[in-house]
Amino acid sequence: MPVGFSDRCKVYLNGKLLYAGDNGFKSRDYRFYGTIGFWDAVYLDLKKGANEVMIAVSEDFGGWGVEAKIDDLKDIRISDE
Repeated sequence: MPVGFSDRCKVYLNGKLLYAGDNGFKSRDYRFYGTIGFWDAVYLDLKKGANEVMIAVSEDFGGWGVEAKIDDLKDIRISDE
């Protein structure tokens, strides 16, 4: 699953941490503004039946955001809880 975020992100699948990253201001090099893009990806080893993917985002300043690409939304429920 391609994922983009600012500033920091953790991705959990069924309660297990799969990924943690930092895309904050100047985190990549001195010219990086902390913008959001699909520069990272997480492999989701989904099992038959219900799976829960949770993305936690935190920030230092300037706001935060998260995006993910999901090719097929059939039978997928998205919640912001």
